[in-house]
Amino acid sequence: MLALVLFGGVASGSPVDYLDAQFQVDQQLEVLYVRYTVSSVLAGEQIAPVLADAQHQAHAVLNAAHTLEEWPGDDKGLNEALIQRAQHSVLYFDQTLPTMVSLITASQPRDADQLQYETLLNLSEVTDAQDVERLNRAILSFAKANRVRVDEEPPAPLKLPTLELDLPGRASDLPDEVRVTFAIGHHNEMIERHDQVLSAWNDLTLLESAKIAEQRPVVELAVQELKQVPPWMGDDTLTSALTADGEGLLELVDLMVQSAELDMRVFLFGKKKRQRDSLLRQVDSALPSLNANAQQAVASFLDAWQISAYERHIEELHQWARSQKAGL
Repeated sequence: MLALVLFGGVASGSPVDYLDAQFQVDQQLEVLYVRYTVSSVLAGEQIAPVLADAQHQAHAVLNAAHTLEEWPGDDKGLNEALIQRAQHSVLYFDQTLPTMVSLITASQPRDADQLQYETLLNLSEVTDAQDVERLNRAILSFAKANRVRVDEEPPAPLKLPTLELDLPGRASDLPDEVRVTFAIGHHNEMIERHDQVLSAWNDLTLLESAKIAEQRPVVELAVQELKQVPPWMGDDTLTSALTADGEGLLELVDLMVQSAELDMRVFLFGKKKRQRDSLLRQVDSALPSLNANAQQAVASFLDAWQISAYERHIEELHQWARSQKAGL
């Protein structure tokens, strides 16, 4: 909405009073968006109370817009425009924003989640821009009809620390910090699923020979679940390397099973003993390479998506939010 300097009548019930009342309600919306931005940054993952508070405040602002005293004449659609913006703000905090939060915090993010997030963000920004434009037109129209001078003073924009990176994957109009947040979700899922493979493998290596074959399906299932995760926005760094690691470990499981079968023989000596020992050496010699490749892939992904720069940016956001908190 316009930041206004009004010149005109000052008596109670004057056009200036009416404009000022509308302006004050709209300012509550502006403050609401700023307060939510600041509080959500400080809240981190504990976003639910912040979102609930914003929803409550949005409904309060809508109620305030509805209860404004009517102008005794044609207000040029001013109050209707204000109510529409307040209604859209309620929809944003009640429906759009919770959906966006659930998408960006999902434990198993997919490309479609980021695309949906982008669509919702674009729609909300376009809607608010249209609402503000309609409200400003109504203000100017009302002011002209009632011979009130309105001097436009654009409000200072909210200046958050920005993050501009050269990121891999498919092109997107989303802010880079949002894209990296989604990529971190993919990273975390891949690490969790890969850890499940490693855990199943480690459990197998601790078993007695007679039980090793029984553990193979557990390792295989963990590998299959790992393989089900698709590349992230065209970046297959983690899916390719960690899947290869899982499949490599599964091949080592087969060697372990063969070794265990030999180990369970009543008499193990000579050629059979050498065969058993050879299988175990193959397992031992293959593990370092598998581990190194997996670790390199994780490091490459973190580097490509510039996680270090992102973490510095988050700290800057926290510092900014703390500096803003006192004034809200």
